[in-house]
Amino acid sequence: PFWLKRQQPQPPGTIGRDARSSGAMGEEVVSVSSEAPRPLWLPKTGPGNLNVPPEEWGMKLSQWSAFIAACICAKSLWSELEASTCRKEAGCVNLYQICDHFVKPWTSNCGNSIALLMNNQAPLAAEIMVSHAWGECIMESLVALLGKCSTMGVSLDTPVWFCTFAQYQPGDMPGDCGPGVKEQLALDPFKKVIDSKPRFGMLVIHTSRAELYGRLWCVYEVNEAKGSQVTPTASMSMRYMLDTGKKLKDDADALQVKTEVARCWSPDDAKMIRSKIIEQGGFENLDQTIYTFRTSSFEKSKNFLDVFNIWFTVFPTGEPGDATDFVIALIRKAALWVGLHCLTPLAKSAGDQQTLDNILDLAEGVAAHFSRPECQFGPGIPPPPCIDRSYLIPLEEHPDVDSEENCYEALSNLERGKFGGFMVGLLEMSAGGSDKESRFTESCFTASPDQPSVEQAVNSKATKSQACCIL
Repeated sequence: PFWLKRQQPQPPGTIGRDARSSGAMGEEVVSVSSEAPRPLWLPKTGPGNLNVPPEEWGMKLSQWSAFIAACICAKSLWSELEASTCRKEAGCVNLYQICDHFVKPWTSNCGNSIALLMNNQAPLAAEIMVSHAWGECIMESLVALLGKCSTMGVSLDTPVWFCTFAQYQPGDMPGDCGPGVKEQLALDPFKKVIDSKPRFGMLVIHTSRAELYGRLWCVYEVNEAKGSQVTPTASMSMRYMLDTGKKLKDDADALQVKTEVARCWSPDDAKMIRSKIIEQGGFENLDQTIYTFRTSSFEKSKNFLDVFNIWFTVFPTGEPGDATDFVIALIRKAALWVGLHCLTPLAKSAGDQQTLDNILDLAEGVAAHFSRPECQFGPGIPPPPCIDRSYLIPLEEHPDVDSEENCYEALSNLERGKFGGFMVGLLEMSAGGSDKESRFTESCFTASPDQPSVEQAVNSKATKSQACCIL
């Protein structure tokens, strides 16, 4: 795969399990004509990464989502990064880019990670360890983590540990105050977090843009989670689930891994990781553990994939893949809306008008996307499967974002029956649906009745009468 063929060593100043920068191996950092001004809402001081135990380098899920939304608010830069083909495909922004163009410049000479700056008065002990690859599409990661957390009943206030934002990244850059890579890795942060036995275990993000188990640090985390009896849970983007489902039809062994060939930048880290894996049973045993984990995760998704394949046959399009792209676009807009929901109070409290203006502009774009005629299915076309129908809304509940007041009101509410609640419903759908109440809002929700099958939905009069609902 392209990410493995062009793998480059890590330069100084980038910390992560498979971290590297666009400046590796003497290559020049890809120049962009835009930059993202440091937002006013982000504090400039904190306790310092070396003064706080690594397991307390956490940030709320809402803060994690807000930070990603803040990056997207830098629209010109974001568009350039999406279009870039430097060691990635066009159409996505990955964590290498997020680190180089947002995390490093916004934390330079602070001595504090994003997580510690945002929680500088009271560092947060992680309740979720997030395992991920830096080559992943950040929008797929946003969809995967928000969708899975909502279906698990995890609230937006839950602290997560996400290495790019947990660790101080620019410490080895010329003139920076530090701490650098070695100082932080000497604390063994990944193992410390796993050994703290986070309340909700470890969420393993799978996206379509990067192979998680090609990275030795990711393999190490799974191995340590196994040894510490920390439960891993797959957090998969819908694009990843659908793409992998197709692969499994042609190759029954598509979920197999060979962890022995996984790589990382540092020879010392590689030696340490391989030694620990061998001590705890070896690579073959770890391969089987990961294969069992992935197989179990996809077994749970089988019905989800089956009913979506049926739904795609009744989707009003003549082009294969159009239905998939249509649904994926809706889900990404939903994730962005939740991110903007989380960012708005931070920007308001800091009087950050530039960020607020960008929030309003992006929110209007999301609302406009859902105003399109194709988002209002007519008679005979059911809503996508696995969506809790109590989240569906009549057209009159579509947000009026002509005024700032109306837009902020719409962004403030994630309850069922409101546009924000519909966004949560789409995210839960992308994770396969939920049998638990979402905790993304303070409201108490009642469980909805079981959803009929797609075949029943297509033929039911009830479904045919829902043309007034978005989706």
